Order: sequence, then structure tokens, then C-alpha cells
Amino acid sequence: MSDTLEIAQIETLTPATVFHRDGGVEDVISKLEAEVRAIEIDVSSEKGRKHCASVAHRVARSKTLLDDMGKQVQADAKAIVDKVNGDRRVIRERLDLLKADVRKSLDDYEAFQEQRIDGHKDAIREIEALARFDIEPTEDLVAQRLEALTAFAQRDFQEFSARATQAVDTVRDMLNGYAREAIDRRVEAGREAERALKEAEEASALAEQQRIAREAEIARQAAEDARLKAEAEAERKRLVAEAEVKRQQEAAAAEQRRIENERQAAIQRAEQAERARIAAQEEAVRREKAAADKAEQDKMDAIEDERRRVAQTAEDARAEQARREANKAHRAKLNNEALKSLMSILSEDDAKAVITIVARGEVPHMVINY
Repeated sequence: MSDTLEIAQIETLTPATVFHRDGGVEDVISKLEAEVRAIEIDVSSEKGRKHCASVAHRVARSKTLLDDMGKQVQADAKAIVDKVNGDRRVIRERLDLLKADVRKSLDDYEAFQEQRIDGHKDAIREIEALARFDIEPTEDLVAQRLEALTAFAQRDFQEFSARATQAVDTVRDMLNGYAREAIDRRVEAGREAERALKEAEEASALAEQQRIAREAEIARQAAEDARLKAEAEAERKRLVAEAEVKRQQEAAAAEQRRIENERQAAIQRAEQAERARIAAQEEAVRREKAAADKAEQDKMDAIEDERRRVAQTAEDARAEQARREANKAHRAKLNNEALKSLMSILSEDDAKAVITIVARGEVPHMVINY
């Protein structure tokens, strides 16, 4: 390339010359700037002004040519990049699928192992949970836990066998301890009941002895008084004895009345409870019937609502169809009127074509007022 680049030579350049070598753009622009700035411009005459405009036009033309070259280089580069990106996408997808296929057996094995190990760990946790109680367990509950523990002990825990065996032994020892404690509680409760019964019997016997002793003392004292006070006192004691017998009879009668009153009160409470149970049962039946009646009414209301909705939908559809048909007839009427007017200046086909494109809105600022 010569030291001075003429503007006309821009058209002979190639993208490789300008954009594919370092400093290519700077070389071309610098030489073009030097050439243009070296041109003498005189705008004092018509010829000079035309010459100035011609030089400016050639500079603009050079800019367009160089920019178009850059666009082409950019487009070519983009096509290459798009192809490379597509190839990269194929590489990623195909090799990801290949990797997944290669790892599938390993992934399946690892998933199976994880599930197997989790199953063993869960079973060991369930074994350990057998020894936990929220309250003091009964003998039956402990026996159920021991039976469940026996079932767990028959499981093949594989590499967790030592841990499982230790857990089974520990829990079995704890459950056996709970069983012994439950038996001790049951035996102690029986002993406590026997002690309470014996204490009650002893208290009753002591009270009976005290009563007999008191009565014997009274009789002895009465006999002594009778002996000391002679017949008159004996008569008085007889009357006293009769009064005492009467008092005891009245007391016995009062006690009998109290027992009878308590029995009657118990009967009344039982009758009240039975009436309350019957009233509650009747109320439950009434509520059940009311709920059934309401459900039936809700069902009938839903059926009626659906019937009305279907009827309304059909009515709306008929109304919409009638509106569309009326609108279609109205538009046809107006289009025919417009057609008749246009046919006074156009052929029938041209008039129809005009109305068609106007109705479609294809003519700016012109509409048919329907």
C-alpha cells in the first residue's frame, strides 16, 4: 500500500486488510485523514464550494464502506460464534447424557445402599424407643414391648449387627427391669389392700369391744345402783331402761329412715341420669335428623342452582347469538347502503373492495359508523 491512501482506494480494500491485522483500522483512517486534510479547500467560489462538498461526500462514502465492512466482519464472527455455541450445546447435552448413563448403575447402587443403611438405622432407633415410656408401664405393656423386641432381634442388620445386638440387649435388660418393677408394684398394691382390709377389720372389732365394754359398765352400774337404792330405785331404773330402749329403737328407726332416704336419693339420681341420657340421645337423634335434612336441602338447593345456571347460560348464549345476528344484519344493511352510494362512481366490484378494506380498518382515518 502506498504512503498516501486515495479516497477511491477504500472500495478496493478487503475486511482482512482493515480488520484482521493489528493497527489496520488506524492505518487506513490515519492515511485518509492525512489525505483529506492536505486538500486545499476554498469556499469563496462556486467551484470551491462544490469541491468541498465532493470531498465531504467521498469521506462519508468511505465511512459507509468501512462501516459495512465492519458489519460484515461482525456478522461472519457472529455466525462462527453461533455455530461454536451450538456445538458447545451439543457437547454439553451429549456428554451429560453419557455421564448419566455411565453413572446410572453407580447412582442406583448408592441409592440402594443409602436406603438400606437408613432402614437399619431406623430399625435401631425403633428398638431404642421400645425402652421409653411416658408413664410407669404395666406388665402387659412391657410384655408387648418385649415381643416387638424379639421380632427386631430376628432381623438381619448386616454390618450394623453389633450395634443392633447391643441395642437389643440393652433394651431387653431395661424392659426386664420395668417388668420386675411392675410386678413389685402389683404385689405391693395387693399387700397394701390386705393391710387396709386388716386395719379396717381390727378397727371394727375394737369398736365392737368398746361398745360391749360400755354396755357392760352401764349394766354393772345400773345393777349397783339398783342394789343400793332398793325397790324404788329399781322402779326408776326400769323406767330409765324402758326410756333407753325406746331411745335406741327411735335411733334405730332414724338410722333406717336415713338409709332409706339415701337409697331413695340414689334411685332419684339414677333416674335423673337415665332421663339425661335419654334426653341426650333424643337430642343427638334430633341433631342427626336436622343435619340430614339440611344436607338434603343443600343438595336440592345445589341442584336448583345448577339448573338455573344452565338455564341462564343457555339464555345468555341465545341472547349473544341474537345480538351477533342483529349486528351482522345491521352491518350488512349499512354496507349495502354504502355500496349503493359508491356504485354511482365505481364499479360494483371496486365498491365492494372499498367497503371491505374500510370495514377491516385497513384505510387510515376512515371508518364505517355502524
